[in-house]
Amino acid sequence: MMITQKTKINTALSVGFLLCVIIVVSYGWNYIQKLGAELETQVALVTTYTDREQKRAELLNLVETSSLEREELLGYILTRAGAPSFVTQGEQIAASQGVIYTTDSLEEVIIDDGFDQLLVAFTMEGAESDVLHMLKVIETFPYDGYVTSVQLDRTSLAEEGNVFARVKLAVTLTDV
Repeated sequence: MMITQKTKINTALSVGFLLCVIIVVSYGWNYIQKLGAELETQVALVTTYTDREQKRAELLNLVETSSLEREELLGYILTRAGAPSFVTQGEQIAASQGVIYTTDSLEEVIIDDGFDQLLVAFTMEGAESDVLHMLKVIETFPYDGYVTSVQLDRTSLAEEGNVFARVKLAVTLTDV
């Protein structure tokens, strides 16, 4: 069997065509892989965006459903603007109870969590039952706070039936 010129040309054309097909298939395969990677990236972005939107919707729903509770809670936190009236309110209540009430110091303490504290130091003088009642009134003020110290002195005013009290009070303070 003899290899003719026509056979050589057909073989060369077949090999050339085979190489072209291999190149086209390789290029197509690489292109499909690249598109697949881009698609995976886009799917991940869409998933992240969808998750973020879902969380945002949940937060918006929480904000809407909790607005009344948040407004009510704000009523229990003393504002800086309301601090002077808070101090005078204590003095007025004490006067109505027959207790001498003197504010000794006011100090604002800055706390990192967004709320600060107003530290109030005051003294009270009066009948023991009235002073103790006034302490209960102070402890039940509607603001978030607590009495940090109480010192009762019964000895200096004992003959009159009066007591002298030094009280320190810490109240949560905000700008809202």
